[in-house]
Amino acid sequence: MITGTVGKDGLPTVLLAVAGQTWRATIDTGFNGDLELSHHLAPLVNPRFFARGRSILAGGQSVEEDHYLVE
Repeated sequence: MITGTVGKDGLPTVLLAVAGQTWRATIDTGFNGDLELSHHLAPLVNPRFFARGRSILAGGQSVEEDHYLVE
């Protein structure tokens, strides 16, 4: 289980270890089941392209996006 906090701004956050560094991450309450990383973190985790896929957002919008695998 990951323990997090709710900031003064009302956003829930957790600390995640990525590539040997700790990063503060905001929890998306419309979570689609995948983890999204900022583009600037990509070189740290060596992502491999997996497929182009469609995600349904919390507001019902459908977006197409690239999916990557990270070990």
